[in-house]
Amino acid sequence: MGRRKMNMKATFSKRRKGLFREAANVSSSSGSEMVVIVLSSENKPYVFGNPSVDSVLDRFLSEQDSYDDHEGNQEEDDIDVEKLQVLLDKHKPNKHAGVDELKKYKAYVEGIKKRVERKMDSLGIKLDNSSEIGYAREERDQ
Repeated sequence: MGRRKMNMKATFSKRRKGLFREAANVSSSSGSEMVVIVLSSENKPYVFGNPSVDSVLDRFLSEQDSYDDHEGNQEEDDIDVEKLQVLLDKHKPNKHAGVDELKKYKAYVEGIKKRVERKMDSLGIKLDNSSEIGYAREERDQ
């Protein structure tokens, strides 16, 4: 009275249908979007997607592209910081600067600071002002 060996194709088919049914239940109960890709032993793909495979994959790939673009911009950001340092050094007053020159320099630096804050805000990066030195932290949607 042992277990009989079952045909692998029938087992795979039943398991695949069960997996897709469970994915549909989880997706509908949680309101999430998902894609499930299953490969058979012959490497034939079977796909389930809610609301559709294309919409979920398009969204995922566009998010990956924007992440890759952000990573690629790191070098550009480093160059921008170098340019900013050159500008600050260029406009830096000498040791014997008068009050008017120092006020102009202060206004110039404050203008740059405001532009940087606007750029950080547009990128979703908030400045932690809990200390005199601000630390940037990226906002994450939960």
